[in-house]
Amino acid sequence: MGGRGMSKTGRTAVLLLVFGLAWVPLCLAVEAYTTEAVDIMVRAGKGTDYKIVAVTEGGRTLELLDRQADYSRVRLPDGREGWMLTRYVSLEKPASVRVDEAEAALEAARNRATELSEKNSRLAADNGELAGKLLAATQTADRAMEDLVALREQCADALATRQDLQRTRDEAEQDRLRAGEAENRLARLERSTGIYWFLSGAGVLIFGMLLGSINRKKRLRSSLLR
Repeated sequence: MGGRGMSKTGRTAVLLLVFGLAWVPLCLAVEAYTTEAVDIMVRAGKGTDYKIVAVTEGGRTLELLDRQADYSRVRLPDGREGWMLTRYVSLEKPASVRVDEAEAALEAARNRATELSEKNSRLAADNGELAGKLLAATQTADRAMEDLVALREQCADALATRQDLQRTRDEAEQDRLRAGEAENRLARLERSTGIYWFLSGAGVLIFGMLLGSINRKKRLRSSLLR
């Protein structure tokens, strides 16, 4: 029982080791490139005796699974695997790939430049529109300031006119009071003058009556002496 259990454990360990070793090349795969050769044979094994699995062009991208002195095991972009001469495998990008990448970068830069140019044109148009709006707003503000200054001047004139009118009213009120006082004095003077003339007339009348009485007495005395 114990020996049988150990046997199963050993077989499991061996299987795991085998699968692990089989996956090691996959985990260690790196990106590589074919050289600038015209056509490169990919074979099922290491040697010209093995059948051709695929034919790839130079300057293509592939995965390097196992690099050896003469042959290297590779995986093509379509998933097929095989062996090819190591001298046709390069870890550096070939000139054709670099040219393609440079052209792609140049095209992206051109597209970016076009996008930025269009954006700059839109910004320039928006800037011109904003400048026009700013100019109109500035002119409106200037007109509003002029109207405010004129309104302040009008308010100052109105205030001065109101003050002048109030002074005129105050002076008119003082003139009215003085006129009332003068009328009162005149009325008192008229009353005093009426009394004076009344008393004068009464005095003249009394004087006349006294003078007449004296004259009658004189005449009466003269008649008695005769």
